[in-house]
Amino acid sequence: MRAFTDLHTNLKQTTPVRFRHIRVLDSLLVISIRTEILIRAIFEKMVTPSAPRDLADVFNHFADKCPKKSKDRSILGRVADKANRALTELSGKPHDIFLNIDCLSPEPGKNLPAHNIFKTILRFVTARNYFAHHSFKDESLNNQVSELAGKVLVSCVESVVYIDSVFH
Repeated sequence: MRAFTDLHTNLKQTTPVRFRHIRVLDSLLVISIRTEILIRAIFEKMVTPSAPRDLADVFNHFADKCPKKSKDRSILGRVADKANRALTELSGKPHDIFLNIDCLSPEPGKNLPAHNIFKTILRFVTARNYFAHHSFKDESLNNQVSELAGKVLVSCVESVVYIDSVFH
């Protein structure tokens, strides 16, 4: 809303519009969208030239490309799983958008690093969903020292690095 207000105010002026007020929120929004674009680009290069529209289908196809019984197949398949995808939905406007993900315990027999990667990708998907459909946490995300903003940034970067490392 602030960005629209600033743009409206600037458009009333006779001087050129200058976008000098960079907000953490705006940067996180762009990073989450660009993360999805990078993941889709990896998909189109390594799996098939046309990525499915649904991000869950992208992860499901990624999982199918991994060797059977591999940790990567397990991680990516769990991200695409319908029950886990439900954790990324924010229609209830939770106080902590990552709480349901952060509370997940590792499955018996699964190693902790793989579980943490799984949760990181779910956090990215949640952040992407948040920025595409919601605004109820904008104040929390617009703070440079926000733990929430840090989690969004880390989840985006780590998701791209992980997926790129699996498919290159």
